[in-house]
Amino acid sequence: MAISLFEAISFYEYSRNKDKKDLPSLLHMVIFHADDYSVGFCTCTKEGQIKTVRIKTLSEKGSCMDDINQSFCKVTRRQDSISNCINTNIDAFNKKMRMYYQSEKQMNPGFKDTLGIDLDCAGFDKIFTTACSRLEKLLSELDDLWSETQFDESDSRFMIVGKAALYYPITYCIKDFLTFDPFLADDRFVSDNYSDQADEIASIGEQAYNKEIESKQNIFIKLVKADGAKEKEKIPVLDEAAKIEELKYLEPILVAAGEPLEFEIHLKKKLIDLPYSLEALECDVIEIGAFVVNRKPVIRIRRYHHPTRIYDIPVV
Repeated sequence: MAISLFEAISFYEYSRNKDKKDLPSLLHMVIFHADDYSVGFCTCTKEGQIKTVRIKTLSEKGSCMDDINQSFCKVTRRQDSISNCINTNIDAFNKKMRMYYQSEKQMNPGFKDTLGIDLDCAGFDKIFTTACSRLEKLLSELDDLWSETQFDESDSRFMIVGKAALYYPITYCIKDFLTFDPFLADDRFVSDNYSDQADEIASIGEQAYNKEIESKQNIFIKLVKADGAKEKEKIPVLDEAAKIEELKYLEPILVAAGEPLEFEIHLKKKLIDLPYSLEALECDVIEIGAFVVNRKPVIRIRRYHHPTRIYDIPVV
């Protein structure tokens, strides 16, 4: 993954909102990744610059899905995973579990008809006990992080993600801890509005990030050929993670005084003057390459006959 798990999830939320006119200059996102009992505090500018401010995990490492599956096998006496037994009817499962919690555990329907499992809501509630206890322990350790990260709990965007987040008892546990009433609408929980599944958010966010990076790396220069026609040539763009010494240049280009270089960047024409002076009617030979800094491309011009004279031009 070119970016971290929490950054990919943050970029998912950013990509869904980047075209909104009322997008804040800085988004504060608190990501509850249920699968490994972790919480990520991330920021994102309206330009898509993501930063992981803090990650909090339980001191005792563990897997939420492992805890659920172990309890599932113990209670049901099945040698199978909960996902194999539930996921084809997960909406029906979640609906019944929501009704169970909303009735304060008074309405306790069974799942024999929908899942083929002779177990009621109280039985499934027991299956999720270990996982929810560990989540509550994690959540109880967040108090100091709000002031430490300078995140406003009332104005942050909450995202509940991961395979475990597919199951209503897990999302209920988190909401019940963080809200006065977990059944009331709460705009902070932006993941409630997602049509994508909770276990797909990270991969979708990573794909969106890579697509945007790729689009920003499509930089062309228009060169005049012998017949006078202009032809586009793609400039190689060095990946941000690579060393600048690995930068590759186009073949040397002849330029004349007073004639700007014509680029195509993000499908838009951009004229850039030579960053140094030439006498009238004088020509020079240059090499052109590009690299990325903070996800933004920079064009590098190197004088062919004076290779130590290098000029970096950020693309705005």
